[in-house]
Amino acid sequence: MIMHYVGQWVFLKLINAPVISLQWTWYEIQMEYAYWRMYQQLGVVVMGPLSNTILLVFFILICHAANKKISCFPVKLCKFIAWYGVATCLDFFLICVVDMANQNLDGDLFKLYNYYEKTQSSGFIGFFMTFLVQFAMF
Repeated sequence: MIMHYVGQWVFLKLINAPVISLQWTWYEIQMEYAYWRMYQQLGVVVMGPLSNTILLVFFILICHAANKKISCFPVKLCKFIAWYGVATCLDFFLICVVDMANQNLDGDLFKLYNYYEKTQSSGFIGFFMTFLVQFAMF
């Protein structure tokens, strides 16, 4: 989950969105940041799982290169990469469970809902977009 939040932080830094505060807990990183446009919120929602996917692809490429060049790769690291792949597939679902269990109304599940609730007084489209994007990424 740390990679999930690090990816979001990197995205916010790349688009020059001011990150006001970071609060680390053992299960999540709570970021407070300024947002003005929908693409910022959508980018934050997308970059969480996408950063895990990018790291997984990096791990797979390392494993493939090692097998191709030196014909060996530690079995335990292969198993780690496989389990990291499973966790990457379940990333959004795990984030949803954490947000719902903590009743975190500012979590990833509710970011687009809150944006549309403030701008157009109807958050349903935000939920729809969140699940549509996450399903497409899955």
